[in-house]
Amino acid sequence: PGVWKSDGKGFPDLVLISKSIPSRGVIFCELKTAEGKLSAEQEMYARHIINGGVEYHIWRPRDIDAIAARLGRQGRVQ
Repeated sequence: PGVWKSDGKGFPDLVLISKSIPSRGVIFCELKTAEGKLSAEQEMYARHIINGGVEYHIWRPRDIDAIAARLGRQGRVQ
């Protein structure tokens, strides 16, 4: 209960759900290195998620301030 599993081929790394603030919704996140690229399977999931109207991000280390802002924290995550 409470655990969903995919076949591991392309499903986003994180699915974030705000339990305390439902209006923040659901966010699907793919985590990549500075130069990492999406696989064909990851691109397929991204298209389906975005076409379904759900928030989707590809987050890289350089995005840390934007990530912190989106998740409701101020300043750099330590």
